[in-house]
Amino acid sequence: MLRKLPYVLNARGESILHEESQEQWILDETQKWRYIELTVLQNEGAAVTTEAVVHRQLNSLGISHSFLIAPECILPEAFEGEHGCMQRQLAALLEVPIAEIEYEFTLLRQGWEEKGGPDASLLLAYCAKAGMSCYLFWADRLIRRIVQPNASMCVCAAIWDDHCYFYKKGSRATDICKKK
Repeated sequence: MLRKLPYVLNARGESILHEESQEQWILDETQKWRYIELTVLQNEGAAVTTEAVVHRQLNSLGISHSFLIAPECILPEAFEGEHGCMQRQLAALLEVPIAEIEYEFTLLRQGWEEKGGPDASLLLAYCAKAGMSCYLFWADRLIRRIVQPNASMCVCAAIWDDHCYFYKKGSRATDICKKK
Protein backbone atom coordinates (compact mmCIF):
# COMPACT_ATOMS: atom_id res chain seq x y z
CA MET A 1 0.00 0.00 0.00
CA LEU A 2 2.81 2.45 0.84
CA ARG A 3 4.35 2.04 -2.60
CA LYS A 4 1.16 3.50 -4.09
CA LEU A 5 1.68 6.83 -2.29
CA PRO A 6 2.74 9.71 -4.50
CA TYR A 7 6.42 10.50 -4.11
CA VAL A 8 9.39 12.22 -5.76
CA LEU A 9 12.93 10.82 -5.81
CA ASN A 10 15.60 13.16 -4.51
CA ALA A 11 19.26 13.26 -5.65
CA ARG A 12 20.15 10.43 -3.20
CA GLY A 13 17.38 8.19 -4.61
CA GLU A 14 15.18 8.54 -1.52
CA SER A 15 11.39 8.59 -1.90
CA ILE A 16 10.14 11.99 -0.67
CA LEU A 17 6.50 11.68 0.41
CA HIS A 18 6.08 15.24 1.67
CA GLU A 19 8.18 18.38 1.94
CA GLU A 20 7.53 21.71 3.64
CA SER A 21 9.49 24.30 5.58
CA GLN A 22 12.80 22.53 4.87
CA GLU A 23 11.42 19.31 6.38
CA GLN A 24 11.22 16.13 4.30
CA TRP A 25 9.24 12.98 4.98
CA ILE A 26 11.11 10.08 3.40
CA LEU A 27 9.66 6.59 2.86
CA ASP A 28 12.03 3.97 4.24
CA GLU A 29 10.97 0.76 2.54
CA THR A 30 13.48 -1.28 4.56
CA GLN A 31 11.47 -0.79 7.78
CA LYS A 32 8.33 -2.62 8.84
CA TRP A 33 5.23 -0.44 8.83
CA ARG A 34 2.43 -1.29 11.21
CA TYR A 35 -0.98 0.25 11.45
CA ILE A 36 -3.39 0.50 14.36
CA GLU A 37 -6.53 0.99 12.32
CA LEU A 38 -7.47 -0.04 8.81
CA THR A 39 -10.80 0.88 7.25
CA VAL A 40 -11.99 -0.39 3.89
CA LEU A 41 -14.90 1.55 2.40
CA GLN A 42 -17.03 0.65 -0.56
CA ASN A 43 -19.93 2.85 -1.56
CA GLU A 44 -22.35 1.52 -4.12
CA GLY A 45 -21.05 2.26 -7.60
CA ALA A 46 -17.74 3.65 -6.32
CA ALA A 47 -14.25 2.21 -6.14
CA VAL A 48 -13.08 0.60 -2.91
CA THR A 49 -10.96 2.94 -0.79
CA THR A 50 -8.71 2.08 2.11
CA GLU A 51 -7.68 4.35 4.98
CA ALA A 52 -4.95 3.43 7.45
CA VAL A 53 -3.82 5.06 10.68
CA VAL A 54 -0.13 4.22 10.86
CA HIS A 55 1.28 3.01 14.18
CA ARG A 56 3.72 5.70 15.26
CA GLN A 57 5.65 6.30 18.41
CA LEU A 58 4.61 9.61 19.93
CA ASN A 59 7.85 11.00 21.23
CA SER A 60 8.87 14.15 19.41
CA LEU A 61 8.60 17.90 19.70
CA GLY A 62 5.36 19.46 18.50
CA ILE A 63 5.76 22.18 15.91
CA SER A 64 2.79 22.78 13.66
CA HIS A 65 -0.55 22.87 15.44
CA SER A 66 -2.62 25.80 14.15
CA PHE A 67 -4.96 23.56 12.12
CA LEU A 68 -5.89 21.32 15.07
CA ILE A 69 -9.25 21.82 16.73
CA ALA A 70 -9.12 24.64 19.32
CA PRO A 71 -5.31 25.08 19.26
CA GLU A 72 -5.58 27.72 22.00
CA CYS A 73 -6.73 24.96 24.38
CA ILE A 74 -3.61 22.79 24.02
CA LEU A 75 -1.70 22.18 27.26
CA PRO A 76 1.53 24.23 27.47
CA GLU A 77 3.38 20.98 28.34
CA ALA A 78 2.91 19.94 24.69
CA PHE A 79 5.75 22.28 23.75
CA GLU A 80 8.27 21.57 26.53
CA GLY A 81 10.57 19.05 24.87
CA GLU A 82 10.89 16.01 22.70
CA HIS A 83 10.98 12.98 24.95
CA GLY A 84 8.11 11.97 27.18
CA CYS A 85 5.51 14.17 25.51
CA MET A 86 2.58 11.85 26.20
CA GLN A 87 3.36 11.00 29.80
CA ARG A 88 4.34 14.62 30.59
CA GLN A 89 1.06 16.00 29.26
CA LEU A 90 -1.08 13.24 30.77
CA ALA A 91 0.57 13.82 34.16
CA ALA A 92 -0.12 17.56 33.90
CA LEU A 93 -3.72 16.95 32.87
CA LEU A 94 -4.35 14.51 35.72
CA GLU A 95 -2.19 16.47 38.19
CA VAL A 96 -0.08 13.45 39.14
CA PRO A 97 3.69 12.80 38.95
CA ILE A 98 5.07 11.66 35.58
CA ALA A 99 6.52 8.58 37.33
CA GLU A 100 2.97 7.45 38.17
CA ILE A 101 1.92 7.61 34.51
CA GLU A 102 5.06 5.74 33.44
CA TYR A 103 4.43 3.06 36.07
CA GLU A 104 0.87 2.56 34.80
CA PHE A 105 2.13 2.39 31.20
CA THR A 106 4.58 -0.34 32.27
CA LEU A 107 1.77 -2.34 33.92
CA LEU A 108 -0.19 -2.11 30.67
CA ARG A 109 2.70 -2.86 28.30
CA GLN A 110 6.11 -4.09 29.43
CA GLY A 111 8.97 -2.59 27.41
CA TRP A 112 7.06 0.40 25.99
CA GLU A 113 10.10 2.63 26.66
CA GLU A 114 12.51 0.43 24.70
CA LYS A 115 10.15 0.40 21.72
CA GLY A 116 10.52 4.16 21.20
CA GLY A 117 7.91 5.46 23.60
CA PRO A 118 4.16 5.32 24.00
CA ASP A 119 1.70 5.16 21.11
CA ALA A 120 -2.00 5.90 20.70
CA SER A 121 -3.06 2.38 21.65
CA LEU A 122 -1.27 2.71 25.00
CA LEU A 123 -3.12 5.96 25.72
CA LEU A 124 -6.44 4.31 24.87
CA ALA A 125 -5.65 1.34 27.13
CA TYR A 126 -4.64 3.68 29.97
CA CYS A 127 -7.87 5.68 29.70
CA ALA A 128 -9.98 2.52 29.58
CA LYS A 129 -8.26 1.09 32.66
CA ALA A 130 -8.66 4.38 34.55
CA GLY A 131 -12.37 4.65 33.65
CA MET A 132 -11.90 7.80 31.58
CA SER A 133 -13.54 8.68 28.29
CA CYS A 134 -11.10 9.44 25.50
CA TYR A 135 -11.40 11.33 22.21
CA LEU A 136 -8.43 10.87 19.91
CA PHE A 137 -7.92 12.92 16.77
CA TRP A 138 -5.54 12.54 13.83
CA ALA A 139 -5.02 16.26 13.14
CA ASP A 140 -8.62 17.51 13.11
CA ARG A 141 -10.27 14.16 12.28
CA LEU A 142 -11.77 12.08 15.09
CA ILE A 143 -10.31 8.58 14.77
CA ARG A 144 -11.27 7.00 18.08
CA ARG A 145 -13.91 7.71 20.68
CA ILE A 146 -14.19 5.70 23.88
CA VAL A 147 -17.06 6.78 26.09
CA GLN A 148 -17.03 5.24 29.55
CA PRO A 149 -20.28 5.15 31.53
CA ASN A 150 -19.86 7.37 34.60
CA ALA A 151 -16.40 8.43 33.39
CA SER A 152 -14.16 10.09 35.95
CA MET A 153 -13.11 12.58 33.26
CA CYS A 154 -12.65 13.03 29.53
CA VAL A 155 -9.22 13.03 27.90
CA CYS A 156 -9.03 14.76 24.55
CA ALA A 157 -5.85 14.58 22.45
CA ALA A 158 -4.80 15.13 18.85
CA ILE A 159 -1.93 13.43 17.04
CA TRP A 160 0.03 15.11 14.31
CA ASP A 161 3.36 14.01 12.94
CA ASP A 162 5.12 12.13 15.78
CA HIS A 163 3.61 14.24 18.53
CA CYS A 164 0.46 14.29 20.61
CA TYR A 165 -1.31 17.39 21.85
CA PHE A 166 -3.50 17.11 24.94
CA TYR A 167 -6.26 19.61 25.60
CA LYS A 168 -6.96 21.37 28.89
CA LYS A 169 -9.75 20.05 31.14
CA GLY A 170 -13.10 21.67 30.56
CA SER A 171 -11.86 23.61 27.54
CA ARG A 172 -13.74 24.40 24.37
CA ALA A 173 -11.95 21.43 22.76
CA THR A 174 -13.61 18.91 25.07
CA ASP A 175 -17.01 20.50 24.37
CA ILE A 176 -16.35 20.11 20.62
CA CYS A 177 -15.37 16.46 21.15
CA LYS A 178 -18.54 15.59 22.98
CA LYS A 179 -20.59 16.86 20.02
CA LYS A 180 -18.72 14.69 17.46
